[in-house]
Amino acid sequence: MKKLWILTLTFKKKLVEYLESVHVGEFLTGSKEYAQSNVQASEKQDDYRDPTTTLPQHPPIQCDNHSNSECNTGCKAQ
Repeated sequence: MKKLWILTLTFKKKLVEYLESVHVGEFLTGSKEYAQSNVQASEKQDDYRDPTTTLPQHPPIQCDNHSNSECNTGCKAQ
């Protein structure tokens, strides 16, 4: 029983170390200050739209009358 308890503690310690190493709270593009300055610069532009209140554009309507390459860019016949 004591051996199992020691293994369990070792496992828990290793698991916590792993989770802390992968959840460091960093941005992919740089530091928090760099990301914040990019957002502030974007917000000053006239055409800025808050991404938390907008939806992405829908994909083009597919058409069975044309080749796949034209369907990827949207049907021009409609």
